[in-house]
Amino acid sequence: MPVVATLDQGASTLGDAVAGHEPHRMLVSAGFNHALETAAVDWARDRNLPVGQFIDSWMNYALRFTRDGRLCLPDRIAVIDEMAANEAVEEGLPRARLALVGQPAWEAARPLPPSPAGRALFLSGPVRAQYGDRLGYDEWSCWDLVLKARQLAPDLLPELWFGRHPVQTEITEAKVAPARLIAESMTALAEVGVVLGVFSSPMIDALIGGRRVISVQPGAIGRDMCPLSRHGRIRRVETAEELIVALREPVRGSAELGAALAGSLDRLERFMRSDWS
Repeated sequence: MPVVATLDQGASTLGDAVAGHEPHRMLVSAGFNHALETAAVDWARDRNLPVGQFIDSWMNYALRFTRDGRLCLPDRIAVIDEMAANEAVEEGLPRARLALVGQPAWEAARPLPPSPAGRALFLSGPVRAQYGDRLGYDEWSCWDLVLKARQLAPDLLPELWFGRHPVQTEITEAKVAPARLIAESMTALAEVGVVLGVFSSPMIDALIGGRRVISVQPGAIGRDMCPLSRHGRIRRVETAEELIVALREPVRGSAELGAALAGSLDRLERFMRSDWS
């Protein structure tokens, strides 16, 4: 299936990018009402074209289609697997519109090269900015837990790296000392043996790559926001002592996750060619 347009200059380029191609349908990512996604869906609706959207992770299903407090659903919604479909239905999405297609990017992920077991990368993120205090923790309380664990068991975390999220441009080396500040977390996965995070997507790449991955959620309230720990694929810890125990456990494998992702690209292409009516 040919790619006829790649959009990277804002929503205003949409019409020009697809001009002359006369698409019969529109497949759009389902982030969180990004301007380009919204423009693409509206452009297709204005032309009475079927619209499909895909959710590339296991979280915030209904929120991705909520505009001004109400659900604005496409004709078809692609999700990764049966667990994603069940969670999406729990959040109010109609089961009849869902299709299980896997996730081609993670299907293509490969084992990472050997790296020092004691070098740990903490994946930060704008938790406070996005969720306030609703989760019971934020990125800094999670980081404090990691630092406390290092203080209690320095042999387990002899070298710490702090992976700054792209929107956290205000974070400096001094802010995260004694850790090394990392701007390109995905690249750093190949150089660390342990990955600590809250619920960011690179944790999934790390697990598939064979790294020890642990979700850090001190004082967590309500639903586990990390799909890996929610589905029992990695450990979730709420205290420094629990983190120390998790660091001493055998590394968990990702064979089950790999099986769920197998054939993703083929399934996505079949979905794109299927009936969306």
